[in-house]
Amino acid sequence: GQKMNEHVERARNKLKEASEAALSSETAVKLTKGGVKGLKAMGSFMSAVGGAVKTMAVGEDKPEPVLPSPAASLQLVRLGNDLTTKFDDGNSAHTGVLRDLWAATLGPSGFARPSSRWKELGFVNEDPVKDAKGSGILGLRGFVYFATHYPDECKRMTQQQRGSTDRTYPLGIVAMNIALLLVDILSIKRQRFQSTTAVHWQIMEDPDAFFELYSVAFRTLDQTWREQGATRADFGKIMGATKSAIEVLLAEARGHVSEVVDDAIGRGFFEVSY
Repeated sequence: GQKMNEHVERARNKLKEASEAALSSETAVKLTKGGVKGLKAMGSFMSAVGGAVKTMAVGEDKPEPVLPSPAASLQLVRLGNDLTTKFDDGNSAHTGVLRDLWAATLGPSGFARPSSRWKELGFVNEDPVKDAKGSGILGLRGFVYFATHYPDECKRMTQQQRGSTDRTYPLGIVAMNIALLLVDILSIKRQRFQSTTAVHWQIMEDPDAFFELYSVAFRTLDQTWREQGATRADFGKIMGATKSAIEVLLAEARGHVSEVVDDAIGRGFFEVSY
């Protein structure tokens, strides 16, 4: 009713005020300067926005944290299975994932494994499976989803990060790490989500939710890296800032994952290619 709408509007205003305060402060200045100071400033900004999110929790309009629904649990279990499933050369679905990744990033023909061309994609080994052991088939599926659903961004990132220098990050390795980052945030290992209450579980009922969050996280990391002028020594800090960004989004996640993507765009976490 009207009373609830008033609470929602007040909560939104509080979040807006906190964000504007953070951006108009010295923090915003530091964010433009790059380096470790900029990375620390990013953390300060995320904390400020996160504080505003916590303030929203006081209002009676905010849903109570709940356990995942059966539909969400089903998707989370499937993700956990992909995480622990080792790549099987005898499984056509698994080899198909590699072929799809090659086609989406390196071209429609010439698939080979092993091949030095995988290194162009930011893998350390000529066989990408060796770099994907920690994330099972899940990391590879995430990379394929991003490359096929956001081809322009993936192509730009691949070109900009090509070559092993201190100012570039290994795209393929980072792609696997993004999957593990979300696994941690969503408590997927050992099905810890079964006993974890949260307000964002509803979005996980969508089979694509994990991969849309993956794509948000990947683009957020990339933009943060470029804006901060980061080096490989800063990788841990960049991952930390990316994790904070996703947690801020999930603290307000309602309904459908598309709303989370829109929220990330609205906050300027990454630029959109049209």
